[in-house]
Amino acid sequence: MITGYQLDLTKVSVLSCKLIQYVTSVCVVMSPYFIVLASIDRYCASSRNVQRRKFSKIRVTRWALMFVVVLVAVYYINYLVLIDLREDDSLGCAIRGDTIYKQVYSITQVFVFAIIPPCLMGFFGGMTIYNMKHTRFLPRAAVRYRRTENQLGRMLLVQVGTYIVLTLPLSISYLILVLPNSFKVTAKFQFIYLICQLFFYLSCVTTFILYFFSAHTYRNECIRLICRMGQIYRETHIHLPRSQNSIQPMTATSNNILAIAANSTRHNASIQKH
Repeated sequence: MITGYQLDLTKVSVLSCKLIQYVTSVCVVMSPYFIVLASIDRYCASSRNVQRRKFSKIRVTRWALMFVVVLVAVYYINYLVLIDLREDDSLGCAIRGDTIYKQVYSITQVFVFAIIPPCLMGFFGGMTIYNMKHTRFLPRAAVRYRRTENQLGRMLLVQVGTYIVLTLPLSISYLILVLPNSFKVTAKFQFIYLICQLFFYLSCVTTFILYFFSAHTYRNECIRLICRMGQIYRETHIHLPRSQNSIQPMTATSNNILAIAANSTRHNASIQKH
């Protein structure tokens, strides 16, 4: 809305400035840490230690997700206090580096969303590859896991490298704006800052694309899942009654579904007999 319609809701009032910036920052920062949790889960699942493998469970994952959400939300509560809306400078709705605490907090922000996530991704991804290399398999299984190991390493390098490239420019420009210096904000710098913001937001949605194009196994499983969903959709709509002037009652739809299930059961039974 800001770049397309020149409608900046953060400049409507101080309350909207604080709330919008808070919600946006929390949602954006949580995305890379969810990927970090996935890397930790892969590491625990591939470990030879039984105690570590116990952490690779759905219940543990749910608690970890809740912990990350609460931790990030609490960390960015400072936004509600430190951020301010002013019209006497070009920053608008932003944190000013007029106190030491604001400067230190701004530096920690860069560590939180630009340095810590790729380091954790690289560490746990490397440990996962290490675990897979030192796991003994049968000869046929060894070939398959070696291929998976190579794909995992390629996915890791592409993911970490892409994240650093997309987030580092915004981190540098953000520190230039917040920390005290003699730099004057110009229209050209504001344009560059918007481009850096666009790159940073792209880092939140590139994981699926990177996995799809860099990993053969992931791509095949994704295509197979999409094809299976399309097949289920077609089979369901072929047997559903079609009427242009009336709506079929629920009993008719239920009877059709039961008939489909019965036909499928008889078909499977005939195949087993043959």
